[in-house]
Amino acid sequence: MACMLEGICPDPKQPDELIDKLNKTEFLQFKVIYYQGEYVSILELIRHCAHVLGGVHLGKPKSKKDESLSELQTIQINGATINILQLLPIVRVVVDALEELEQHVKMDMGIKTNGEVN
Repeated sequence: MACMLEGICPDPKQPDELIDKLNKTEFLQFKVIYYQGEYVSILELIRHCAHVLGGVHLGKPKSKKDESLSELQTIQINGATINILQLLPIVRVVVDALEELEQHVKMDMGIKTNGEVN
């Protein structure tokens, strides 16, 4: 098994030229787990957590990959499972991207950072 714990969340001290900028499709297809000979993408992990582990509803694994991801629930680091640990840096990257988007939207709408309109 291989996981990139915290591997997708860039160190804020790194220069921008060392950070890969991904579009939505590239980000969702980015592989974050390698287990039992298969790579797992961010999208696959999110779907598994949502539809099998109870994020949206509790379901049964529907594929070999889902079964493998369910097996990872038995592996814990400091009380958290691998699947959940992998979600944390994904959430950080998404929040950072949305904050940048929010700033662009506010600038386009003429809204200052304190909420006042220009």
